[in-house]
Order: sequence, then structure tokens, then C-alpha cells
Amino acid sequence: MRKSSVSTLIVLAAAVSVVSSATPALADGTWSVTGGGPITGSLKPGTNAVLRNTTTGQNITCSVATSDGSVSDGTGLSGTGIGSITAATFGTSSSKCNGPLFSKFTTTLKPGTTWSLNAVSYSGSVTTGTITGVDTLVTGSSFLGACNMEVSGEVDSVTYDNSTGELAISPDAVPNLTVSNLSGSGCGFIKNGDKSTMNATFVLSSTPQITSP
Repeated sequence: MRKSSVSTLIVLAAAVSVVSSATPALADGTWSVTGGGPITGSLKPGTNAVLRNTTTGQNITCSVATSDGSVSDGTGLSGTGIGSITAATFGTSSSKCNGPLFSKFTTTLKPGTTWSLNAVSYSGSVTTGTITGVDTLVTGSSFLGACNMEVSGEVDSVTYDNSTGELAISPDAVPNLTVSNLSGSGCGFIKNGDKSTMNATFVLSSTPQITSP
């Protein structure tokens, strides 16, 4: 049995395609944010977070996901590290994510790590960017036994919409999240080195306005 995994954005964060009309990458120091500061995010109502192991073609589907972090505030800001995620969870002890063959999992941000939110381009009300430094711990079990792993790397298809306050992550065409430190008898055919993607949309507790003319 095989299990897809990755993680949570949190933030991270949630999923729509990169905006086709987005402008080319903007130089650092051209970004402005009003209403920045601490933020929390929760999964958009009526949606799921899907963690996909693209090597096996199997999914973990989560009906609960949250994230915590912050967004810079001011003008003349660098797009690199314009925000950060300091906590992210996919699934909870009472509402675990569903994997193949009745397996159950939760995913948390690895202690001591921070995900960096990076703004790359801006069009209309939408900022397109990346999340780097992703490092998560996936814990769960199947009927075969326990299954634990680490999933780390980056996600390159991220958007934030000023008009809705939604932070979204869509599956990368070339997956950049990698499974490592696999342990337990319940992981089936999953292997270290398997690639993963994330698909989720988070609604932020506030609506910072990010722009870059």
C-alpha cells in the first residue's frame, strides 16, 4: 500500500493556478503591504486540502487544515520573505486526513522551521509567488502498522488575492517536495525520494493588501 504525503500549509496555505496574466518577476524592494502583521489561516469552507504523492499517484485528503504566521508591513519591501509561516497542521487527532485503504494521517510543521512566503509578480489584485523552506512531519498508520516520514522542499505555484484574503497553493507541474526519513511497517510501497505536491486554499483572518506597481 502506498501513501501520498507532503505538507500543510499551511500555509500554508491553498490552491489556484498561477495567474496567466501575471506580470514578469519584479525586482526586490518594489513591494508594499498595508495591514500586515500576525495572520492565521483556515481551510476555505467546502474545500479539502489534498496531499498527493506523485510517484505513487495516491492522495491524502484533509478536511481540516490551519496555519499561523505573519506578513510584513510597509513600503519598499523585498518580495523575498515578505511573509512567513511558523505553524501549519493538516488534520487533527479528532479529524485525521484520509489516505488510501483506510489509512489516517496528520501533518505538522517540523519544530524549529519556518516557511518563507515569497512574492514574485503582481497583476490586478493577485500576487503570485512561492513558499520555500517547507519541512513537515507526517504521522499516521494503515492496517499494516505505523507510517511516519518527513516531506520537505518548496512549492512554486502560490497566489494571494487582496480582494478575498485567500492564500492558495496549486500542484506544481514539476513537484519540488520530497519524502525522506521514512519509518514504520505501514508505509507500503512508499519510498524515500518520492515526490509530492500540495493543493489547498486558506482564508486568512485578516486581509493584508499586497501591491507592486
